[in-house]
Amino acid sequence: MADEEYRQFFRCNSCGKIGAIIFLKLSNDVMIIKQRCPIHGVKSFRANLSYKDKVILFIRDAVFRCYECGEKSTLSSITIKKPWTLIQCSCPTHGIGKVQKIWSILYSEITSKEIIESELVKLQPIPKPKRKPNPLEKMKFCPYCGMSVEAMAVICNTCGAEVE
Repeated sequence: MADEEYRQFFRCNSCGKIGAIIFLKLSNDVMIIKQRCPIHGVKSFRANLSYKDKVILFIRDAVFRCYECGEKSTLSSITIKKPWTLIQCSCPTHGIGKVQKIWSILYSEITSKEIIESELVKLQPIPKPKRKPNPLEKMKFCPYCGMSVEAMAVICNTCGAEVE
């Protein structure tokens, strides 16, 4: 499955928006997820635990969203009550949102350094080369006969002189 197909799990079936995950729990080999679309309300679904590594970035993205509008938000408060991590996110438009219940093990995974770094790598554009290399730049010239010689050559192919 491609990344976009996995992302579909976290979109509202009616409008396609990504809302905030308000409840995330592990139960045996299943993740139980409740997610709130800002327009259509809460949907609950289950995802096989074997998908976790493929969707962990999408879970992270959906956890840190505003409860009201679904826009990306920042962590405002955190309380740990084992086995739960209770968080509240702050939206620039709506302020501090409602409490989200995230299973502590999953919360530590979505906030791990490796996940954050892999998310940053995915988000950074791959730089394009500024220009194509000029094949003549890889050439040098024989000091004796003046003919072009490959950059790594030690002997001129034309006159046989040693080239630095």
